[in-house]
Amino acid sequence: MSREGTLGDPNKVAEMTKELETTIALDPSFADAYSLLGFAYAAQGKPETGLQVAQKAVALSPRNDGYAFNLAQMYLNNRKPEDAIVLLQSLRNSQQTSVAVHAQQALEEAQEMKQVMDAGRPVVINNAVRIEAEHPADPQAQGEAAAQTEVKTLPAQSAPKFVKGKLVNVDCTASPGAMVNVTASGKPLKLHVRDTTHVLLMGADSFSCKWSELKVAVNYRETSDGAGELISIELQ
Repeated sequence: MSREGTLGDPNKVAEMTKELETTIALDPSFADAYSLLGFAYAAQGKPETGLQVAQKAVALSPRNDGYAFNLAQMYLNNRKPEDAIVLLQSLRNSQQTSVAVHAQQALEEAQEMKQVMDAGRPVVINNAVRIEAEHPADPQAQGEAAAQTEVKTLPAQSAPKFVKGKLVNVDCTASPGAMVNVTASGKPLKLHVRDTTHVLLMGADSFSCKWSELKVAVNYRETSDGAGELISIELQ
């Protein structure tokens, strides 16, 4: 359900949450269910509960860098950048290439969030997690607050998605980054790669800007409809 984009559909998120809660009731030691349930709760506007279950996943499997990275995202969703920074600084040295790369990216976001909060400016988190902006209820007071205060918007990380499809081509004009164009279920998907030398590859020794018309399986984090940040790519 997560791979099908369920976290973007409020009705399906409720169903997904129920399935995960049932899974945990049947097997309270299943760390993967806790980690994914954290994102499901966050997508329903329950970031505090999401943080609690993400912490449970790490407690059950403390050596899993993926769970630790997800926990760092939950800290950011709860406006706790200092806790996130501690985790992310360690994860930059992860043996998992995809985790190390994304930890560095998330660390920059966490440090920026901390600077904004330390300056006394409000933070609005968007995308996967819906958190209401902290403004006064009175419209006139809202206008005055907006005039006096810059609102800094930072992205919230969603759970990774997985699709199989066809790699159409690769655009490397923005080296060392690249844009990988994929079609999956008849829909185009543009996946950004920040650095082609630090992307997790399977079925290939190195990233190639000449790839085209290949069957692939990809893991990515959605940034908007039809677009995302590539985590890993497998040539099939």
